[in-house]
Amino acid sequence: MRRLFIAILFTAAAAHAQQRFSNTALNFSMETPAANWQWSPMNELTRDTSGGGVWMVRNPNGEHFSVSASNKGMFKIDDAWMHELMRALDEDGGRNGYRIEEFHYQKATAPIYPSYSYSYARVERDGSKIYVEGYVAALNRIYTMQYPSTNHALKHEFQKFVESFAVVDKFDTLRNGSASTGAAVFPGMPAIGLESSLGRPIAPNGVPSEGH
Repeated sequence: MRRLFIAILFTAAAAHAQQRFSNTALNFSMETPAANWQWSPMNELTRDTSGGGVWMVRNPNGEHFSVSASNKGMFKIDDAWMHELMRALDEDGGRNGYRIEEFHYQKATAPIYPSYSYSYARVERDGSKIYVEGYVAALNRIYTMQYPSTNHALKHEFQKFVESFAVVDKFDTLRNGSASTGAAVFPGMPAIGLESSLGRPIAPNGVPSEGH
């Protein structure tokens, strides 16, 4: 009986471990929300070892969470940085036919401490709304996690997803400064993987198109 219990425990632990996704190049690891969710790269900002990128994890219904990692650098996120993010979203909306409403942000303890959470409604030309919830944190990269939806249906799952964030190599995060020593300068939406005009039918602050 004891051997059976140990075998069951080992199997459960192995199954749990299989659900964790790690990206050593971008130095992050996160829990996959469920067994039927699939990870895929959305784009790479650059292809050298210090470059960033955007990954998406998606369920069979097309709902997805995204993780963006900037190029390596020295970063510090504060209230002024968040205001610049809001301004950049407004400008991007003006160029691409949407507008931002109800932008809110606050300090958060996840994915690391300190971080910021934010939310806004993206109003399309036809009046439809996409609700975006996000978290942003700075180590030696800026990490941004977002969940776009029409109904907030997976808000709880997204919160758990964000809380599962971990770095793969803790020493690497110290090589280019930290959230306390970096510069509080917003690097622009393309640099952190949030530009919506990527020439694709899907972007971190949009919802997926059917058939993709």
